[in-house]
Amino acid sequence: MKIIDIFRTWLGIRKPRQLLPPGKKPVVGSNIVREQARIHLKYPISNEQWARFSQLGWRVVDMRTTRRHYRKVDDSAVRALVNTPNLIEFDKVHHVIVSGIEREIQIEEQRKKRKRRSKPRSKPPASQ
Repeated sequence: MKIIDIFRTWLGIRKPRQLLPPGKKPVVGSNIVREQARIHLKYPISNEQWARFSQLGWRVVDMRTTRRHYRKVDDSAVRALVNTPNLIEFDKVHHVIVSGIEREIQIEEQRKKRKRRSKPRSKPPASQ
């Protein structure tokens, strides 16, 4: 399969995924995702909060059918986000959450690069 993937990339067949249209307000126990972040809703959200989540790119996803890997947003951060009194505070808390996830992703990518660079190369067999 890897040769096919390389060929498709070389031909420019790959296209970024489009953002799904916003759906109905999720129920408690649902998962919402944005880029590489995932929130498991353990608390009810208002219609106003869901409208804001939708504007910011969050979408409801059925995790049973998804093979993608997401970073789970900490429960205390979700609680702080859901308990914000107004949309201005909501945006501030949301920004902190998203920037924290982005920072984690950057750190992980740097670790992967360092790990690739530091792998010892196999030595050719000694000639006799």
